[in-house]
Amino acid sequence: MKLSLNWLGDFVDLTGIPVEKLVERLTMAVCEVDHCRAVYSHLNDVIAAKVLEVKPHPDADRLRLVQVDAGGGKKLAIVCGAPNVKEGMIVPLAQIGCVLPVSDTESMTIKEAKIRGVTSLGMLCSAQELGLEKLTGETDGLLSLEGASPENIKPGRPLSKIFPLTDTVLDIDNKSITHRPDLWCHFGFAREIAAIFGKKIKFDPTKTAAPKSDPKLPAKKIEIEKGCAHAYYGMYCSNVSVSPGPLWLRARLINVGQKPINNIVDASNYTMLEMGQPNHTFDAGVLKEKIIAVAKNGGKRKVKSFMTLDEIERPVPDGTVLIYDGKGPSAEVVALGGIMGGMKSGISGRTDSLFLESATFPRELIRRALSSLQLRTDSAVRFEKGQDPSKAKPALFRLVQLIKESCPDMKTGALTGEGAKEYRSKISVTLSFLRTRLGFEIPAALVKKILGSLGFIVRQTGGAANPKFSITAPSWRSQYDVTIPEDIVEELGRIYGYDNIKPIAPLMEAKAGPFNRERSFERCVKSHLAESGSYTETYNYSFVSEKDNEIFGDKGLGLKNPLASGQNRLRLSVVPGLLRQAASNQDRFQTVRLFEMGRVYWKDPLKKPEELAREEKRLSIVSIPRPGENEEDTVESFVDFRAVLEKFFLELLNFPAVLVMTAELEDPREQLVQKFTLRNSYPFLHPGCALEIFLDKENIGMAGMINPSFAKRFDLKRDVFVADISFDRFFAVYDRKRKDYRYSIPSIFPDSRFELSLVMDETAHTHLPVNVIRGLNIKEIKDISLINIYRGDPLPGDKKSVSYSIECGIADGTLTGERLQKILESCVAALAKKGFILR
Repeated sequence: MKLSLNWLGDFVDLTGIPVEKLVERLTMAVCEVDHCRAVYSHLNDVIAAKVLEVKPHPDADRLRLVQVDAGGGKKLAIVCGAPNVKEGMIVPLAQIGCVLPVSDTESMTIKEAKIRGVTSLGMLCSAQELGLEKLTGETDGLLSLEGASPENIKPGRPLSKIFPLTDTVLDIDNKSITHRPDLWCHFGFAREIAAIFGKKIKFDPTKTAAPKSDPKLPAKKIEIEKGCAHAYYGMYCSNVSVSPGPLWLRARLINVGQKPINNIVDASNYTMLEMGQPNHTFDAGVLKEKIIAVAKNGGKRKVKSFMTLDEIERPVPDGTVLIYDGKGPSAEVVALGGIMGGMKSGISGRTDSLFLESATFPRELIRRALSSLQLRTDSAVRFEKGQDPSKAKPALFRLVQLIKESCPDMKTGALTGEGAKEYRSKISVTLSFLRTRLGFEIPAALVKKILGSLGFIVRQTGGAANPKFSITAPSWRSQYDVTIPEDIVEELGRIYGYDNIKPIAPLMEAKAGPFNRERSFERCVKSHLAESGSYTETYNYSFVSEKDNEIFGDKGLGLKNPLASGQNRLRLSVVPGLLRQAASNQDRFQTVRLFEMGRVYWKDPLKKPEELAREEKRLSIVSIPRPGENEEDTVESFVDFRAVLEKFFLELLNFPAVLVMTAELEDPREQLVQKFTLRNSYPFLHPGCALEIFLDKENIGMAGMINPSFAKRFDLKRDVFVADISFDRFFAVYDRKRKDYRYSIPSIFPDSRFELSLVMDETAHTHLPVNVIRGLNIKEIKDISLINIYRGDPLPGDKKSVSYSIECGIADGTLTGERLQKILESCVAALAKKGFILR
């Protein structure tokens, strides 16, 4: 959004506030200012000049030697090539040193120059060369100032005094004001500037007086279907003539990026940009009925399509607010409420009467309509934020006031319509709450001063130590904006200045959060795929179309307010999104390896309707190998993909996964549906190249090759292999089988060791004596290791001698000989009870 400083100056005195300071304070206290630029500043150096004499150029047939009066008795010789130059014209003269813009990034400096042997002391300009074609219209040759301006222009006068275009324009980041419906206009920002700099509002358009009504003029009755509009007002106007708008008004619209059209439409756009209140002007001669009806599309009078002002026939979704000329089944639609008017009722050169509309529509209805229509007009953008209904009526009065500047004989009828009662949110907070949240001792008087400057009404009660504030927000901040105590904290902080609050570290103990094992395992899985497998992680929306979900046998959960018509369901699988990304990359790379960790959602049909839907985290992997030349290459690629998965599970978990073929591996391009039918959740896998993945005897997913018939849906040209794994089940198996390893600081004291040689049966396992010693739970024993196994004389043939080393130690000292001897005796006694005798 663009803001004109000249326009802002109508509401608040900006004298003495440097532009740099204004930009800085707006950025710190209100929103981000993307850019600040001076516009049409070159008009200060371009003056009006009167053509005194025109002669042919002695050395060029298409050039003229022109003498002009530049004012103050100064006469200049100019070489000019314009075909329309003639004596007596008053034209723009760019003087020596003037810098004219050529484009957004380039400029041209006017210099004294010899043109075909004749010195030229400036340049006579066309409208295009000055950037004035939007204001004056396209012209061939020089711009005639007598026709472009109603003023009596004298030579030497700067064009900045003739065309009120010289200005400073701020580009506002729209994303930073989406939560502030009141800031989508100049007056909204003027209120903020007044509060920041302690200024007073000198002109308030919301207090525009109602125009005098003519009782002889017709007054249309307004009928509003419940829930279709928070406010809707209308007024009939006669004695209207369509013409170019006032010069100053057109200049302001141009500076903020609007194209002037005519005096009626320009006044409508100006009111919206000034007050943030969208409105509409109908050609009253087209509206034949006495009633204007506001209703949702659907039911008995469902409208399939409607031609909007941009001459496009658009389909009209159910639930869209429509404006009807008349009531009943035969009533004709004349506008899409809050979005755009109709072509038939638009303003034309024949318009001599108007019906003016100023309304406030529910933002929920506008948002739903926009998601289907894909038509984001300036009006719709403002309505979808949630506008204040209380300004609908004064905005209509302001619109009438602006139209009367170009139609002074216009007469207005009575105001009709209705609107909701003004709503103001009420919040109670204590001073201690505000101080705790802000982080400094803000005085109670300053709280009242700041909030008062923003239009809040503050009533203080309670003791001086910790008073309580009962705060009433202004109507323009009560619509989806200031609703909770924390909003009051934000208002105080931003106007006081966040940069003025001294940063103080919080006085609290810093504790590490609890260890999230599942999140840690997720990072480990992603790192392993990215580093060891050279896979690239991707992200897709969880919102998909019904077509994507129907692959898996269900439409999926529907969204009440989808972002787009093609994203109106929650996904049942991650795979379709991955396949689209693979398809978009298959022609760019010889191999494509992608994976995504994301959630899928579904409703269990056996559950009660009021129960919540289920969600599951899935890990999906897609691989497109190098292009193969024959069917054997496809089989080899499938085997390679299987080996990659087996290696992935083994390296990550330290125990193998079992991948079981769901059908006999035959020619993967042959349809084997008659032999095997995959479960509904995996219809995209080729039945001849499909695997079930088991971890610790639990099925965690499927893998295989995409069925060629299914691949055509996604424009996949090569063999594609995919794995779809339930991460929740994957983690559950890992968590069940994992081993914990803990680090302990090595002791600085030496360990002690002793050795044992035991006679055992030849068939006895060597770990049995280790289990016996471990079972004693002697804390000093740190390690038990096998040294040697001996067979032979003098041992019998069915016996063997097994030697062990037992390492003992403590962290805070050295074991005494007595303690080591007791440990030895305990081990020998325990082993003897189990039949293990010392050799």
